[in-house]
Amino acid sequence: MAIPLLFAQPSRACGAVEMADLVHLRPSHIFTRLGQRHPSMSNVLATRSAESGSSLTASLCRPEPVRAVLEELFEETGYTVCMGALHHRSIAYLHRLYGQRHAQRFINQEICFGSRAPLYCTALGKALLASQSESWRRRLLSGVDFIPQGPRSYVMRIELLDELETLDCREPIVSDEEHIGGARSIAVCVRQPHDQQPMAIDVTVPADDFTVQELIEQIGPSVRYAAHRIARLKMS
Repeated sequence: MAIPLLFAQPSRACGAVEMADLVHLRPSHIFTRLGQRHPSMSNVLATRSAESGSSLTASLCRPEPVRAVLEELFEETGYTVCMGALHHRSIAYLHRLYGQRHAQRFINQEICFGSRAPLYCTALGKALLASQSESWRRRLLSGVDFIPQGPRSYVMRIELLDELETLDCREPIVSDEEHIGGARSIAVCVRQPHDQQPMAIDVTVPADDFTVQELIEQIGPSVRYAAHRIARLKMS
C-alpha cells in the first residue's frame, strides 16, 4: 500500500532504489510489486506511470480526514505544513507537506515523517508546552539541553519558561528563526482528550516573506481554523 502513496504528490518522481529506501523494501521487491521482471536501475517511476495505482492511492487517502484538513491548509497557504506530537522531550513529526516556493527547499531540510525536533525552539514544541501546566513544563524542560539551533534559539531555560507564561495555547504561537535561520513558523495546539498525546500543527515560511506580525495576522487564522477542525475530528 505504501508504493502508490509515493505518487500522491504532484510531479513526484523517483528511481527504484530511492523508492525501495522510502518504503523499506529491496529494489527487487519493488519491481516484483510493479510487475517489471527485468528492471533497469536507471528507470524512473513518475506519476504518469502509476495509473494502475491511482485508484488505490485515492482510496487510501480518502479515509484520512486529518490529512485532508492539512492538505487544504497547504493548498490555501502554499507553504510547508506539519503536524507533530510530543515524544518524550522532543517533537515527532506525524505529517509534513512540503512547500515549493522560493527558499522553502532550504528551510524544509531533511525533516520527514517520524523525524524529531527540539521542543524549545520550534513553534510546534512551544505550542505543546504552552498547553500544559507550569509545573509540567518545568519538569519536562529540566531534562532538556538548550543547544542553539537557529540564530534566535533560547539558550536559557528560564527565558523560555517566562515566555510560555505569556502565551495562550488557543492562539497561534510563533518560532522566529529559533529552529532554522531564515524561517518562521506559526503553530496552534490541537485540543485532545486528556488521556491522549498532545499534538499541534504549524506552517513554516521563509522569514523574508512575512514579519512575525504579518505571519500572525495572515497565516494565523488559517492554522487556528485547521487545528479546530482536526480537534473536532479527533473528539467525534
